[in-house]
Amino acid sequence: AATTSNSMPLEGSVDPEAYIVGPGDRFLISADLGLLSPDPIPVGADGRLPVPDSKPVFVGGMSLSKAREAVSTSMAVTHGDAEIDVVLFSPRNFWVHVSGAVPTPGRYLTLPVARVSTVLEEAFADTLRAPTANDNLRPSLRNVTVVRKDGTEISVDLLAYFGSGNLESDPYLQDGDVIFVPAYDPAFSSGFIDGVVPFPGPYDYRPGDTIKNLIAVAGGVHSGSAIENVRVLRPLSTGGEEAYTFSLEELMLLDG
Repeated sequence: AATTSNSMPLEGSVDPEAYIVGPGDRFLISADLGLLSPDPIPVGADGRLPVPDSKPVFVGGMSLSKAREAVSTSMAVTHGDAEIDVVLFSPRNFWVHVSGAVPTPGRYLTLPVARVSTVLEEAFADTLRAPTANDNLRPSLRNVTVVRKDGTEISVDLLAYFGSGNLESDPYLQDGDVIFVPAYDPAFSSGFIDGVVPFPGPYDYRPGDTIKNLIAVAGGVHSGSAIENVRVLRPLSTGGEEAYTFSLEELMLLDG
C-alpha cells in the first residue's frame, strides 16, 4: 500500500458546506464559551460523535455545516439557550484506491482536504515505471473516473484543471473513493492542436468536447497573437480529410 502525507497545508478555511464529516474527525465542543471536554472528541467508527452531557449524535456523511446543526439541536435538550460552538479541530485520515494507467496503483492514505490531483501526483511520482505496458497508450487524464462508496461516478478532466485552474475539475476526495485512470491511443482517440497555444500536441478526446474547450485545455490562444481564424481538419472514413475555418472571435462567443 502506498501512502501520501497524513498532513498537508490547507487551501484556506474549510468550506463547511463542502467538507464531509467521517470517522476519525476530531471536534472541540463548547457551551457559553467554555469547553465541555479538555481533549478533542473523535467521531466513532459508526459515524456517531460522543457529545458531553447529551446522547451521541450521528454525523457521519453529513456536511460540516449539517453536523454542527445536528450537535447543537441535540445539546439544546440539556443546555437550553446556551450558545453551542462546534469546531473541527483536525481532519481524519482515510484510504482511497488508485487503479488503471498509473505507474503505482494501490491504496493511498489521504485527507478530506485532498483533491484528486493530490493522490495522482503520488501515483505518478515513480518515473522509472511506465504507466502502461503498451507503449502506444497514454494515461487519459481528461477522463479520470472517481467512484464513490455509494456507487456515484464522477468524470474528472484534470487537464482542464491544469490548464485553467478550475477547481470544479479537481474535486475533493471522500472515504473509500476509487480513482480509475483509463488509457488512450493518441493515433485513434485524440485531437491534435497546434499554433499559438502554450501547450500544442495531442489531447485525449472527452465526450462532449468542443473546439473551444480544447483550446482552453491547451492553455488558450496567446494574448499577443494576431490570429483571427481557427482551421479544423477532420479525417473522413473514406480517406482524405475535410477542412473547416472559423472566426476566432465568433468561436470564443459560442457556448459549444
